[in-house]
Amino acid sequence: MLVWTAERRTELASLWLQGLGGKEIAKRLGATQSSVSTRAGRMGLPDARTVKREGIIGAMKPCMCCRLPFYSEGRHNRLCFDCKGAED
Repeated sequence: MLVWTAERRTELASLWLQGLGGKEIAKRLGATQSSVSTRAGRMGLPDARTVKREGIIGAMKPCMCCRLPFYSEGRHNRLCFDCKGAED
């Protein structure tokens, strides 16, 4: 089972925002394509087609709760997907 450390999450985000496909990212990280897609969704990364078509509008930053990196579209995004879910 792949452990998504802060370093792996950062590398995933970097590759994702460069426009690489899930298959290529999975190969580089030694993960499954499904695992990469799921983690990208939980990190709030935009759809890969959107990145290619419209460019990047946000940035990676640390979650204010867990300090792990996640994709934020602006100052109003302060918590990652996992921590937002923990609030409910």
